[in-house]
Amino acid sequence: MNNGIVERFGREIVIKEVLVGKNLNVQVIRGFATLDQLAFISAPDVYNQLTNALGTQRDPDLNHAIQVLDYAITSLSEEPETSPRAFPEIILNARDKSIVSLTIGHNENEIDFSSSSGEENFFTGTLTIHAHLIDSDRDKDPQISRVDGNHRLLMVAKRVEDDPEEVFPSVPFSMFVGLTADQERALFRDINGEQKSMDTAHLDTIKLRL
Repeated sequence: MNNGIVERFGREIVIKEVLVGKNLNVQVIRGFATLDQLAFISAPDVYNQLTNALGTQRDPDLNHAIQVLDYAITSLSEEPETSPRAFPEIILNARDKSIVSLTIGHNENEIDFSSSSGEENFFTGTLTIHAHLIDSDRDKDPQISRVDGNHRLLMVAKRVEDDPEEVFPSVPFSMFVGLTADQERALFRDINGEQKSMDTAHLDTIKLRL
């Protein structure tokens, strides 16, 4: 790549103690990483009627993305007792399996992991993202795609450009491996299309209590 990923993180990003398990009928890797790690390794596959008709993601709301990132970064200076903050999991899909490696055990035995293999494996391991293999041109069909959480990651690169010394908090993530673009689109539809919007009166009541 480039876009500075190797310069910032090195050729490999190693995330230890990830958990592999089943989420309904697909296998998933779950762990924690910093926002800038997740942002730099992934990219959205944004739908455009003319240039990317097969894209999944909607057009982003830049103002919302800026506010969300500020909420995350300022959490580092807030006391959790008075201002608790948390993100839901960011969900990624490594469409290109060669970008990631999953190893288990003290001998670091690498396994051929696929989220749709049908096998039911539960174990902890080490996830390695081969940053030097990530293509800098990721506007279409990104090697690691953002299934859910694009707004949380969208403005990270700009923040790094403005302040390379910025410190980013860690967040939970899930990563599917080897799902096709169509499988990913189905998950995106289910995650984003089946949500029931929250009653605003209930949210206002909670805000008043706080």
